[in-house]
Amino acid sequence: MPRVMLIQVQTDPQKLTKIVTLATEHFKRGESLQILVENDLSREYIDKLLWTHPPDSFLPHGGELISIGQKLDPDATHYFNLTADALIQIDAGAIYEFDDQSSPHKQEAFKRRYHAYKRSGFAIISL
Repeated sequence: MPRVMLIQVQTDPQKLTKIVTLATEHFKRGESLQILVENDLSREYIDKLLWTHPPDSFLPHGGELISIGQKLDPDATHYFNLTADALIQIDAGAIYEFDDQSSPHKQEAFKRRYHAYKRSGFAIISL
């Protein structure tokens, strides 16, 4: 059963920093991480983020370790969910989710995903 790792954030800069930090940590450990996005615009934004942050470096992605996509990669072991839906079809590994406090709309979307994970029996851990 996968673990859902909750990351509380309140601003967009916090979200961007956490995405880069976690992707970098997984890359350094040689662990696969798929960043799931809603659409091509989001994919392009995250792609650019990983190429330009930190400013003095870049994070290799698009290969086996760090990938960005709209469909689940069954070979990934970790997922960073930036979509509106809970990833209840995952049967192993870890799922990172933002507990997004930046707006009432995002809080409500998070609550729906949280309850879907709870109903599915996933282990939920606050980071």
